[in-house]
Amino acid sequence: MGAKECNGCGVCAEVCPVNNITIKEGKAIHGNQCAACYACLHWCPQKTTKLKVPTLGNRLQYHHPEITLQDIKRIKGEELR
Repeated sequence: MGAKECNGCGVCAEVCPVNNITIKEGKAIHGNQCAACYACLHWCPQKTTKLKVPTLGNRLQYHHPEITLQDIKRIKGEELR
């Protein structure tokens, strides 16, 4: 599902609430447990995430103005404990 332009930064894997994405050989690898939350699509800094499920068409990436990438990482880290 990841585009060939993916640079393997790992943001998609970090924001995935179901840990469905891993980084292997510098590319994002999406598993089969997608929750269709689109966090990977919205937070991809390269805007290279492509999904095989219905997406948002030509809409821009959306980030809630009061939620940061660090907030998501912190909350996800707390859930893993």
